[in-house]
Amino acid sequence: MHSRSVARFIGVLSALALAAAGQYLLNQPDHWSPLLARLPLALYGQPTLAIGLLLAGALIFALAAPGLAPATTGRAAAAADFVDHPTRWARPLFIASLLSYAFSVGLFLLAGESGWVRAGWLAGIGLLIASQTPWGAARTLPSRWRRDWRSYGLPMLLLLAAAGLRLYRLGELPQDLHGDMASHGLQALALLAGQVEGIVALGWADIPMTGFLPAAAMMRLSGDSGALGLGLASALGGVLSVWGLYVWLNETLGRRVALIGAALLAVSYTHIHFSRIAEYMDPAPFAIWALAMLAIGLRRRQSLPFLLSGLLLAGASLMYYSGRVILVVAALFLLYLLLVERRLLWANRRGLLWLGLGAVIGLGPMLPFFLMEPAGWLQRSREVWVFNPAVLEHSRHKYGVETVGQIMLEQVRRSLLMFNHSIDSSTQFGFPKPLVDTISGPLVVLGTAYALAHLRRWPAGLLAIALFTVVVMGSILTDNPPFWPRLVFVLAPAMGLAGLAVDRAWKATTDAFGEETGRIVAIIVVGGLLYVGLLNWTLYYQLAVHNGRPRALVGRLAATLPPDAALCIVPDDDNGWIHGPEEREIAFFLGQRPGYAVTLNAEGRIADYPAPCLEASAVWIVPQPRQSLLSEIQQRLPGSITTAHGPRPGETAFFVVQSP
Repeated sequence: MHSRSVARFIGVLSALALAAAGQYLLNQPDHWSPLLARLPLALYGQPTLAIGLLLAGALIFALAAPGLAPATTGRAAAAADFVDHPTRWARPLFIASLLSYAFSVGLFLLAGESGWVRAGWLAGIGLLIASQTPWGAARTLPSRWRRDWRSYGLPMLLLLAAAGLRLYRLGELPQDLHGDMASHGLQALALLAGQVEGIVALGWADIPMTGFLPAAAMMRLSGDSGALGLGLASALGGVLSVWGLYVWLNETLGRRVALIGAALLAVSYTHIHFSRIAEYMDPAPFAIWALAMLAIGLRRRQSLPFLLSGLLLAGASLMYYSGRVILVVAALFLLYLLLVERRLLWANRRGLLWLGLGAVIGLGPMLPFFLMEPAGWLQRSREVWVFNPAVLEHSRHKYGVETVGQIMLEQVRRSLLMFNHSIDSSTQFGFPKPLVDTISGPLVVLGTAYALAHLRRWPAGLLAIALFTVVVMGSILTDNPPFWPRLVFVLAPAMGLAGLAVDRAWKATTDAFGEETGRIVAIIVVGGLLYVGLLNWTLYYQLAVHNGRPRALVGRLAATLPPDAALCIVPDDDNGWIHGPEEREIAFFLGQRPGYAVTLNAEGRIADYPAPCLEASAVWIVPQPRQSLLSEIQQRLPGSITTAHGPRPGETAFFVVQSP
């Protein structure tokens, strides 16, 4: 047995070395390094050899790594009774929730949205949760927390670190504010100002109006209507995502996998970035907690987790478009259980009813709204669908190919390499590195191979299904892969699989050399996590602190002006960035301050000076290509001061002319 354990350890170590070597080659090191000079790169091609090494490592790891502990569900679960209606008030509260939901939907269908419709919707959700809450067990929670408080230390430390990485200088980093983020903020501000008729509707870019509620709520609670208030909802969502992944993994694969996976998610540069900008993080905590609650329900056979999972599924689908993929993940996972864990699924058949009921009541009047007007809800999916003729034509030019088959091969290649090689195609981040760091990338590959080799174990199957569903639907079958704003959720199962790979390597070491070696492995793992965290934050900070585009920089400057200061913008040429105060980034920061676009004549000179722009409080923005107009403006504003502004010291995107 000992020799077999040593053989497993050697296999795992070899797999780690092969995967690391493959990642090293994908990172495109110096071709003239002494190491690469010994490899047959000219014969095989560096990317091909790198992918081969990664796949070889994955295969060896899947075969050599120790198996998972025996499941605690299955026959044991089948022998236990499913628990619903936990108190004598359960049935009356349940009936009241159904009546409240019916009232809300019926009133919406008869008279449209109103305060009563929204009240009935919220009341139905609250009553449904109350009907399935075991209040007797809830009263014992404080004593349980006092007894087990030591076990909460590391998760709390992890959440504090995650919060720090997401809240530090939140209003300033990233320096850029993408136009879509500004539009999201403007829609949230319109919601707060009462300029929107209701929330049972589609908002900017056909996102459900409910998708703007997190940003609006944080703006109201924080009292900040700028970048800080806009980013708070995503920062909170990022922390909740880390917590949700910990709960999910702790319930299914154990505390060690949970701590490692959640730690990798907490320090992921991609997750940090999308936790600091609006919109794309919003569905992630709903989706992650939905799967966590589903796993808890399957293991504990209680109605409340299934019910919460259904409500969270509904919540995810009412946020940014990418949240809808969780409905497909849940459906495929239940189909998977039907094939490989039929006994477990049958034992929880009543839980599935609670799951569906929670999703329906969670959607409330939005469900009939979508059924009556499906075109708007599905519009964005049609636009980015890879087989859309416009997308196919774009892909032909982008990839330099002709056939649909060639396009799909390139889509698959870019998507499957997103963790190790492919970079972001979006302008919302545009980070010139893979989706995850160079340490986590190979671990994701090894963990995925291990999960596929142990696919009959549903905790591993859930991670694999979640990852591949998002990769296929959010990348392979959509335009411009990998487009990271659509892939934020995939980081959760990816880091869960990376944590599983580390855990199995840890287990192989202790099996081969004894439990006492676990302390050495723990030091290596903790040191590695600290290194990854420091590396990722450094890489992210170096990009985010100087990535502001001209319109965002103008907007940030406008946010510092007094409320009565007029912002006067000299428009750039057609190929430039800055044209007027109505541009989204500028309009979001400008708020209620007056803004003017100065008119130019055919010769490019100022044709007219708006009266407020000649007052002492006026601030002029002159794009760098219009630098020749500075002297004319300075003559009109005697004693004014001119300063250059840009993303970095020494770079000039525009000039500011204002009174001292």
